[in-house]
Amino acid sequence: MKSSFTKSWLASGAGVVMCAILAGCGGSAAPGPSGSTQPAVAGTASKPSGGQSAAAAAGLTPAQQTLYDAAKKEGEVIWQAGVLDQAADPIGKAFTAKFPGIKVSFNPINEPQVPAQVITEASSGSKVVKSVDLAHGSPTQFKPLLDRDLLLSADWASYGVDPSRVQVDGKWVINEDSVNLWIYNTQQVSAADVPKQWDDLLKPRFKGKKIVTNASAAGLSQLFLTMGDEKARAFLTALKDQDLVATKSKGPAREMITNGQAHLGISTVKDMVDLKKKGAPVDGVPALGPMERDERGWYIPKGVQHPNAAQLFVTWLVSDDGWKQQQKAGLDIATPCGVSEVAKYVCDSGLKYTDPKSAGLDLFAYYDKLDSYQDVAREVLQLKPQ
Repeated sequence: MKSSFTKSWLASGAGVVMCAILAGCGGSAAPGPSGSTQPAVAGTASKPSGGQSAAAAAGLTPAQQTLYDAAKKEGEVIWQAGVLDQAADPIGKAFTAKFPGIKVSFNPINEPQVPAQVITEASSGSKVVKSVDLAHGSPTQFKPLLDRDLLLSADWASYGVDPSRVQVDGKWVINEDSVNLWIYNTQQVSAADVPKQWDDLLKPRFKGKKIVTNASAAGLSQLFLTMGDEKARAFLTALKDQDLVATKSKGPAREMITNGQAHLGISTVKDMVDLKKKGAPVDGVPALGPMERDERGWYIPKGVQHPNAAQLFVTWLVSDDGWKQQQKAGLDIATPCGVSEVAKYVCDSGLKYTDPKSAGLDLFAYYDKLDSYQDVAREVLQLKPQ
């Protein structure tokens, strides 16, 4: 049940299928502020001795060099990504080391607030978006901008970005993904008691604050897609009677499982892998599935001040070099097989997950349904954070 993205994304290892950063692909002219394919910089690079172009000597294709030249004229890129705020400085320095002449500025605005800010600025007298040049988020978050035709579309393939990462007609580039997973405390739950099917969670063994979940009910909404509405409601109603513990977020829930206060609950594969590396007494329950797979990526609003620098920065961020910097900051990849320890666990364990293709929905319908089902799950479970 993998999408086309999961089949080919990052096929070259820890990064995306690129022509090196940035080498070896054909090219076209860099898009200007409107996202057109008209050259942003006129002229061609001179050739050094030996007949090799300057762009090739620098490891860039002509299209990439043209984009870099245009980005240098803009001189700056302003970006936002809540999950990378603590690593903004080293990421910016690594980019500038590769592409001198472009200042990297980080705006710590929260991801859900970006679309409203962009709409406000795009509706002003100048119609210039000054707060960000590119932002990180989910389809649900950037949908208001798409609905108002406020997203720039770029020819990412000409810059060497794997086409399977490019979504929504070139207006969104997938950066990372995660897969939810039930985990348990190995000191509190014996191998014989590890759930093998959903109804096992309803056994008396797990009644009385043994199961922890976060108050958002994240990781349960996909049940409506896989079980159907009636069965999912019935299961969640029975699960509520197990006397769950609800926390405000996934972090405290993981801590409760790790220290044995709770016996099992929902986390992510990455968090489970990290906890096991640290020697925590936890393991996964891959038999409980399909679970929810989530994607995040980059988008560039129309009307930004530095559109070419933004495109160059995105191209670098999803390259091997850029992705290594993001992994240092704690991001990881859950699909496809073989690209990370997290992805290896997903494949080796046989953990199943939902995505738009498996659900038979388009990108936005899929996330809209998950959001609405999450509201229903919260209502049925009557979760109150403790």
